[in-house]
Amino acid sequence: IQRSLLDQMVLRLAANGLDALSLPFYHQPPQESLMEAKETLQAIEALDSSGKITKLGRKINKFPTDVKVARMLIEAVERKCLSPILTVAAVMGTNYGSIRRRSRNNDPVNFKGWETLIDPDKEYQSDLLVELELFWKAKELGRKSLESNGVSSKGYLKASEIRGQLKDVLR
Repeated sequence: IQRSLLDQMVLRLAANGLDALSLPFYHQPPQESLMEAKETLQAIEALDSSGKITKLGRKINKFPTDVKVARMLIEAVERKCLSPILTVAAVMGTNYGSIRRRSRNNDPVNFKGWETLIDPDKEYQSDLLVELELFWKAKELGRKSLESNGVSSKGYLKASEIRGQLKDVLR
């Protein structure tokens, strides 16, 4: 079971009043992994110290994303910076975590067209900030110009779809 799915499973069980550590599974995850999932959920305040779901945990449980991404979105609402965080979360939710075109070996560097879309004088501190900038530029381009500018039309459309879904959950 993937790490993020284990976190989600533990939270969903807690939402139903069940403790993942005490349940027998057909394919039993290691106890250590279950403990790590509970610790993660406590760190993001989704579970209290006794392992019970919190009010915040119930909000997080409604999201179709990794629990940490859901927590990030809820925090963005509170800090009034939702729009860029929503876009970053959406891009992270695509298959490759990027909207840049990629070669067959999954390398975005081979397609340099996207570099013309971002500010060359700006020093980006993270690939996610580059993706954020590309998302907004891609929105201006229109669907037909995406591929020729090094932006994956499938990736962009998927990120747009995910962004809309996350926005709906936040309403």
